[in-house]
Amino acid sequence: MKGYSRRWEFSDQHTVEERKGLARRMKRHQPGNVPVVLGRAAQCRVGTYQELRVSAPGHMSLAQLHLALRTRIEVNPRHSIIFFIGNTLAPVTCTLASLYHNHANTDHFLYVTFCEENFQG
Repeated sequence: MKGYSRRWEFSDQHTVEERKGLARRMKRHQPGNVPVVLGRAAQCRVGTYQELRVSAPGHMSLAQLHLALRTRIEVNPRHSIIFFIGNTLAPVTCTLASLYHNHANTDHFLYVTFCEENFQG
């Protein structure tokens, strides 16, 4: 399956030091949470957000994030949302804390790309 890499507006609009400072503040105000930037793939047709910056509980799995995201954006019932970290399909059973530990950027944010996928053929 082809990955969905993208250019991150958040990274372009803020310096590394600004992003690190924001991630530190997010972690200090909500200990146990993971600073995440969710970005819609260019090929994705769902949602109006290009990027969402959130502080999500570290114990939350990608499957739970999937459910939370579906409530915020309109997704056709015949489509599912899939997540990529870099060009790798992210396993939905992993917690955000473990993904953050293994894949966090140098600015201390976890960048996750999402796209819809037709799962009914």
